[in-house]
Amino acid sequence: MNKIVSIHQPGYFPWLGYLDKVNKSDKFVVLDNVQFNDAAYQNRNLFIDNTGKKHLLTIPVYKKDYLKKTIKDLKISDNKWQKKHYNFLFFNYKKHPYFEEVISKINYIYEKKYIFLVDVLIDSMTSVFELLDIKTEILLASEMNINNDLKKEELVIDIVKKIGGEVYLSGQGAKVYQIEENFAKEGIKLIYQNFTHPKYNQLYTKEFIPGLSSLDLLFNEGIEKSRKILKGIE
Repeated sequence: MNKIVSIHQPGYFPWLGYLDKVNKSDKFVVLDNVQFNDAAYQNRNLFIDNTGKKHLLTIPVYKKDYLKKTIKDLKISDNKWQKKHYNFLFFNYKKHPYFEEVISKINYIYEKKYIFLVDVLIDSMTSVFELLDIKTEILLASEMNINNDLKKEELVIDIVKKIGGEVYLSGQGAKVYQIEENFAKEGIKLIYQNFTHPKYNQLYTKEFIPGLSSLDLLFNEGIEKSRKILKGIE
């Protein structure tokens, strides 16, 4: 069986499309040694408040020279974020049927002392991987001998080769710069993720809102059913 590899920057309690890609891979590389992206959902994510509206929770980072630093080197600027995030989850999700079941598994993230952003992100990701029974091998790019001066496509090919990957599972957005022949020359098959967002029960919303943190699914449907929903099991 061909070894499938996927790669992505770390995220805060990632959404289901992110988790779908990880789940469909044999190895997943957390790209923690690249520049932080303000526009991406790395230190933040979307949730729903008790009025049914989307709400963004953000982990604050020091902005001085932050564009010159990699994600793994960014420090958290205000530790009050933990109390704010926990309080938001409590007051807006406490009436959800599986709140207690899930919050007990992630509580430690709001009690642990953090200095670096990446440590929070990795903890949030691994917590969700465990809750949703994602058994993919997780690797950190910062622990690999990678040349960060490579262009995007070259960097991906270098990473996949280094960990013995035979298939690269890419997000659709990379189609604009990736060339299939370049992967084929290196013995790598390039495939793209085909993800359809599943619908699930959501408290407070009139119409289903996709693209939220995976915690929204878990609070609404519970651990066992959420695993089946993610993996497309009826």
